[in-house]
Amino acid sequence: MNTDIRLSTGFFGHPKIKKLLRKLGPDALLALLRLWLWAVQNRPDGVLSGMAQDDIEIVADWCGEEGAFVSALIELRLLDVEDGVCLLHNWEERNPWQAEAETRADKARFSRLRQVCPEEYERLKNEGINAVSKADYARMTSAKRIPGELSATAGDRPANPTATPGDTPATAGDSLAPAPFQCLTSPCLSSSPPSQPEEERETSLRSVSLSGPDGPDVQSGEHTEIVHPDLPEKKQAKKKPEPLPEDSEPYRLAVFMRDTLKANVPTLKEPDLQKWAQTFDVALRNDERMKEVRFVAQVIKWACSDSFWRANIQSPGKLREKFDQLTAKMEAEAAKARTAPQQSTWQSPAQRRLEANQQAGREAKRLLFGDQTEQEVTHEA
Repeated sequence: MNTDIRLSTGFFGHPKIKKLLRKLGPDALLALLRLWLWAVQNRPDGVLSGMAQDDIEIVADWCGEEGAFVSALIELRLLDVEDGVCLLHNWEERNPWQAEAETRADKARFSRLRQVCPEEYERLKNEGINAVSKADYARMTSAKRIPGELSATAGDRPANPTATPGDTPATAGDSLAPAPFQCLTSPCLSSSPPSQPEEERETSLRSVSLSGPDGPDVQSGEHTEIVHPDLPEKKQAKKKPEPLPEDSEPYRLAVFMRDTLKANVPTLKEPDLQKWAQTFDVALRNDERMKEVRFVAQVIKWACSDSFWRANIQSPGKLREKFDQLTAKMEAEAAKARTAPQQSTWQSPAQRRLEANQQAGREAKRLLFGDQTEQEVTHEA
């Protein structure tokens, strides 16, 4: 169903609107907007068929002189009259999305035929038809095959395909033809929202309208429950897994992770160790990266001790999610530590000069006296 209309930014400055305000005042402007909003839901094509002038003024909630509002709209060409039927002026041009709602509904039904009646879908597709009317869709889904030809599109089908010589244009057999207007009170003053017209239900583009096996147009006066035979039955409730023993490897990993985190994050909330152990159990059995318990423990120790990762890895689920990043970071830091040169203790320039002089003195003594010790050289002197 259409829920809005397109309104130009120059609406209030348009000469027609200014003239309407001068003729009938601000109430006429509000009535015009009410008429447009009513039409977008009930007459999306802008054709007010089956409605007399007083009907139009009722839906517009016009409280002024009877007939003055519609006469002013016709005079200002805000409302056109063709063969006794009122049409909103340039409605399809100014609100193309709302005006084509019925055409989109016809195309949506045709797409639904691909699942409901594949044979008919292929036949119509080969004939170049890409839209199906509401009446055609109902016959097709009930009989699985429609004798005769179907109307091609919403714009090509006749106004009254099942009309009889005695039918009037407003009461002909076309299920899409708008019914005669029978509203006795203004919908704008109704205490409860008006029921959705039948012709508008078919123009809704919501996916729920296309979900049933009978398509979007189940013609029934009573509510019919739609059954989806292709949907699987409700899954049975999963049984709670058996508690893991405290000496099992998954439980020990859970305890190790908790203790390591608490040593670095004292405010850590006490976790559910059984839940953690179940997560580790699934990972050890199904995740090839976490097959080795000792390696997993090393990753836990590194991640829960790192100043950055210990704030982000606070559960086995997060550990498994970020396992590749953690192992890559671990290996990068280990390689960096192996290749980094050993850094000596920092010394001042004076200390470095003193050590250089002492080393030069020792080297001079070695050259002069050979490999003799310093005590021997002093004794001989």
